[in-house]
Amino acid sequence: DVYLAMGSLESQDCKGVTTQTRQAALRENQQRAKESLHLAKGFADEIKHPLLQASILNQQGNLWMTQKNYEEALKKYGEATVLAEQDKLLKAKILMNIAQTMVTQDTNHEEAQKAIENATTEVGGLSDSNSHDKSFALIALARFWEKLQKLQSSENSQSSPPVKEPEFCSTESSFKQKLQQPEETQRFNLLTLALDANKIQEDRRAVSYAKGYLAGLYLEKWCYSHAKELTEQAIFYAQTYPHLMTGYDVKNIEKNVWGYPELLFQWEWQLGKILKTQVQSEQAIGAYGRAAGHLEVARKNYASTTPTFGKDGETFYSERADLLLQLARVTTGEDDKQNLLKAAIDSIESRQAASLRNYFRDECITEISPSKDEKKFSLSHTAVFYPILLQDGNVSNEMIKFSLNLGEDGVKLLLQPSIRTSELKNQVYAFRQKIEEARTKDQKATQDGLDRKEVLQKHLEELLRDHAQPLYQLLIDPIVGELDKYQIDTLIIIPDGTLYTLPFAALHDGKQFLIEKYALVVTPGLQLTNLGSSMPRDKIAALLNGLSEKVEGFGQLDARQALDDISKVQELTKVDRLEDETFTITNLQKSFRNPYSIVHFTTHGHFDKDPNNTFLLTYESVADPTHFLTINHLQELLSDTGKPIDLLTLSACESALGDENAALGLAGVALQTGIHSALATLWRVDANAANHLIRYFYNNIANKQLVTKAQMLKDAQKELRTEYNGDYSHPYFWAGFLLVGNWF
Repeated sequence: DVYLAMGSLESQDCKGVTTQTRQAALRENQQRAKESLHLAKGFADEIKHPLLQASILNQQGNLWMTQKNYEEALKKYGEATVLAEQDKLLKAKILMNIAQTMVTQDTNHEEAQKAIENATTEVGGLSDSNSHDKSFALIALARFWEKLQKLQSSENSQSSPPVKEPEFCSTESSFKQKLQQPEETQRFNLLTLALDANKIQEDRRAVSYAKGYLAGLYLEKWCYSHAKELTEQAIFYAQTYPHLMTGYDVKNIEKNVWGYPELLFQWEWQLGKILKTQVQSEQAIGAYGRAAGHLEVARKNYASTTPTFGKDGETFYSERADLLLQLARVTTGEDDKQNLLKAAIDSIESRQAASLRNYFRDECITEISPSKDEKKFSLSHTAVFYPILLQDGNVSNEMIKFSLNLGEDGVKLLLQPSIRTSELKNQVYAFRQKIEEARTKDQKATQDGLDRKEVLQKHLEELLRDHAQPLYQLLIDPIVGELDKYQIDTLIIIPDGTLYTLPFAALHDGKQFLIEKYALVVTPGLQLTNLGSSMPRDKIAALLNGLSEKVEGFGQLDARQALDDISKVQELTKVDRLEDETFTITNLQKSFRNPYSIVHFTTHGHFDKDPNNTFLLTYESVADPTHFLTINHLQELLSDTGKPIDLLTLSACESALGDENAALGLAGVALQTGIHSALATLWRVDANAANHLIRYFYNNIANKQLVTKAQMLKDAQKELRTEYNGDYSHPYFWAGFLLVGNWF
């Protein structure tokens, strides 16, 4: 039990703890749990104690469940059920585990329903002396029905809520008669039974759960008054527990923290939804604010959170930001408006942090405070742009909204365009497809002996007309007036979702590209960006890593030529190279003990929505393509450097950040390892174009003529676009380069 419980624990003190060390601890604890259970099972078999055997088999099933091996889990639970006949409570727990596994597995809804019914029958037969276990079992069964109902119904089947509460909300009996789905009736009955079972030996936490989930059912049926009353009761019962002792400061929450903050988060959030639906915006914001405080406590005070809880955090912060922005639009007082807008930005930043934690499955990754200069951070001639994709519970309400942070000049909420998020996603995807199509057009023109510049120019005209200009009008036109007013020259973009994959540099106003007007930077959030001082320009040490050897499944690179070109940048004080047979994980580990300003990789890689499947190829990959440097391992190696690396560059045809999660992952590595900035590509770039641009970019870093990396990249993109006889003028060659993080 101890090792199973420790399996998902994460240190509350995140110092010195990385994703890889945490995952190693998880695997070790699971292995120890497996070994302990194996020994215990042998002992139980030896003494032939059926209930002990059943209990151990149940625990083995639980272990398989934590590893998402549902077939093995069900096998163990099945064996345990046969042996548990003499213990009704144990058998009920095992049948509950079977039901949970069937619902989680989501492969056979009919079998899952039977499993829930079997567990319900067994739980219903428990005596009053087991009222505590019985109450929580009934609540859990109601949740199983709720999840099964969601799995069976279409995600987009929600209809618009009525103008006023339906008449059937007036009494409990009329409400129950209007429950159309059998799952809804089961939920209502089970939660009511849980409250009845709890009357004998009142457990206030059980009452809170039952009333809160019952309120959720009323809310689904638009019975807001009953839902509000039950939710407030759920909050009351959750607050009757002793206060927690916390050893840290939590922003915007009382020093005495309520017990069970995860419950209070859930119910205050639910109350906020109800109040929002009742158009009580200020009261709703109060509930969302309290929920935010409880969420922060729950996340920091508990050793780990579930993936579902993590995703709930993202959704919650989105809803809160949307609500704050809505109220800001109708608020006339400038001070009040600014407070609302700043709170909305805080919520967006919190949502971005939650996304990072969920991607890495690591609660600590955002706990490492990015270093900042002691001097006041200035946004002079710099704007922070938040294009926010929000979904307000109903697909028909999906919209994109804009917020612009102008530093000391305040925050501006700009007119939202009349487009749904889903439509915007389709436009971004089509733009990406069209821009990457240029690669095939270029290759075919060369093969067919056609004028490649003429072919690409025609393709560019289509790209601008059909994609780059419409997206500019949608995303940039609403903010360009403010950018001009404040003489902005650097635009920091905090993208959301699909917008991580958008090459903002290639957006076009009909006369020029966006990159011609502004230096551009992408970062997941200002609070997640290391704003410490950049490297001294007079002492630049670079570690260049490259792989030219062929790896099965990947194209061959001329890494040697790329590294030779970079090595010719005379202003680089020191250049060390790991190439082909010297480019090994072991040598990387040794090299990272030395201080480097720049770490450069010219090698293939793969970026995936799962960080465990995101990697770079090293020389070990030549002999074994499954042996590579994962992003988590890279994070571990970079954490061992003597001082923070100023710039990490990933340059290779297939080291592209085509997935929104991959760009987020790169930002996460930079955050946890202290790297100031990262340079990568959004798609498979032309090797020659990449070599030219990166060499020019490094020249800019070394020659001190430009102040910020954002300006250096802008200048390098201009060089590639306008020089070389126009060979690289198409955005495919230069617009895919992405500067993530610190732009100084």
